[in-house]
Amino acid sequence: MRGNTKQKPIEQKINNSQFELYKEVIAAIVKAQAEVIGKDLALKKAAKVPGCVINSNFQVLSISDNPVYVIQSLVNEYYLLSSYSAIRISQKAIRKIVLDNPDLPLPQILLIATEEQFIF
Repeated sequence: MRGNTKQKPIEQKINNSQFELYKEVIAAIVKAQAEVIGKDLALKKAAKVPGCVINSNFQVLSISDNPVYVIQSLVNEYYLLSSYSAIRISQKAIRKIVLDNPDLPLPQILLIATEEQFIF
């Protein structure tokens, strides 16, 4: 029997191109939400997310070292406002990015395996 059975969480190194993709994901989600709930409210909700700074032109100025958590928190903010429609809107907003970058780690709630899973 081994003394310590706890496993350390796997830390994933994120390169610059992935960071740029994460910025695209965040901007796409906020823009899509703005089309539905309005720009001011979409930006206000995004401003509540720790580890993310986005300007009024939907440009992501900075994200923390854990962009998957930031994206999960962002989707959660919109979910609190508009339930499952926020998830579907977010999935649709990032569709092309996901299909072009299938290995990009994303929050489980946004993972999309194939085009056929889109309901829009």
